[in-house]
Amino acid sequence: MTDEQKRLRREHANRIGRGYYLDKLPSKCCNCGAADNLVYHHIVPISQGGTNNITNIAVVCARCHKAIHNEKEIRAYNLKSGSGRPAKVSEEVSNKAFEEYIYCRIGQKELKEILQLSSNSKIADYGRYKRYLTNQGIRRARNNIDIINANGAMRSGREVGWIEFTSGERKTLYAQD
Repeated sequence: MTDEQKRLRREHANRIGRGYYLDKLPSKCCNCGAADNLVYHHIVPISQGGTNNITNIAVVCARCHKAIHNEKEIRAYNLKSGSGRPAKVSEEVSNKAFEEYIYCRIGQKELKEILQLSSNSKIADYGRYKRYLTNQGIRRARNNIDIINANGAMRSGREVGWIEFTSGERKTLYAQD
């Protein structure tokens, strides 16, 4: 173990002792939703280059933690609903942003800024986005705003995307003045 790894382990133990993670992470297992016997698990282990950054820490119960370290399948314990990290923005804000994005009034870059997601996050993998599409009866949508703006070719009346609804209807979207 390197000196840096030892330092990170001490820092992690110190953070736990000070309650550093209590107000920053959920108080239930992100896998099964249990609220007892919780531990702070490094997603990428320190020994493999992981850090104590809050984005590398997951709250799990002792049972799920043991399963993770024994490389067992933990999906059997999973209760998905209400588990995981809390969203950074409210559902109301995210739904309004999704509407703006779906109807090509903003691009993906601006959507990620509003949702406080990293630039390399995939919107299509975001659970709230999937739920929004389902609730709106949308099968698929395409938004070309960022590509068109990057080429400097945005002009009124230009096709900027489309929406395909679960009913089979397809709506083409055009740039507005």
